[in-house]
Amino acid sequence: MSAIINNDSTSTAYGWAMGGDGTYIRRVAQSFTLSETTTISGVKFRAGLTTGSAFDMTVTIETNNAGAPSGTLADANLTTTVTGESGTGSTQYTASFTTTSLVAGTYWLVVKKASESTANNYYQLWGSEGSTYAGGNEKVYTSGAWGELGTSDDMYFQVLGPDETSGFLIFF
Repeated sequence: MSAIINNDSTSTAYGWAMGGDGTYIRRVAQSFTLSETTTISGVKFRAGLTTGSAFDMTVTIETNNAGAPSGTLADANLTTTVTGESGTGSTQYTASFTTTSLVAGTYWLVVKKASESTANNYYQLWGSEGSTYAGGNEKVYTSGAWGELGTSDDMYFQVLGPDETSGFLIFF
């Protein structure tokens, strides 16, 4: 897979706690903009375990609703679960989807705990306090609503397309 949008960094300058027991952020999202119909096959993001045991994360691509994730998948193929690791540093996770075409527009990469029943376990999703991606911004979901932690925060992420190869074979 190759990066269509690349806002990745190995810096762990800033992060948002994701997980918890209802009093902490349960979801973190990053919007991104496609300027034309684009085929995507996955995303990458960075996270590190901060408290408790590793847990699985559900990763989705959702449509936009008034500047926040809508809760509706952009396509039925754009959801998967990734296995969380126990490392506390900035681990890069890859979420692979069935290759899907999306029309031009704004979409949301959403990461949340796969099981809401596991309390007191948290991952830090890494990003930047300075606006590093001009095509979108981050949001956090807690207490039943999407909100911003800062006005110019961005998650470290990549939107991936299928690897494309070109060439031909000549048979004699």
